[in-house]
Amino acid sequence: MEVSHPQVEQIAHHPLEAVIQKLDYLLESLKLEVEVAPTDRKAHQDLLRRTIQACEVALQIPDEAWPVSLPAVPGEAQVMTQEDKEWIESVDWIEEGELGEEIDVNAMNKRLKERGSKIQLSFPETPES
Repeated sequence: MEVSHPQVEQIAHHPLEAVIQKLDYLLESLKLEVEVAPTDRKAHQDLLRRTIQACEVALQIPDEAWPVSLPAVPGEAQVMTQEDKEWIESVDWIEEGELGEEIDVNAMNKRLKERGSKIQLSFPETPES
């Protein structure tokens, strides 16, 4: 008899979470310093330097640490992975069609389901002109 153990889901933390916590701490410290010692320029500069260092650490996070599903930043070029290329080549794309040509929504939904998609397409009836 084989006993199966439920898989434990691992929660992936965003690589910037630790940086955000550090920045929150530094910002609160700076607010307190400004209230307690508004003329202590040296303490303010020290906190600002530590803030810059925390930001520099964030800029050094390796690419592998970032989640794959993050949306692209507008204006940044995206590099297509081999996996993306293979997926594109495996898809049956509609290459041409004619205006007024009927679309088989059921066939499209079947293909999407076969590929593991949980989407279901539906189109409202359009009036003929």
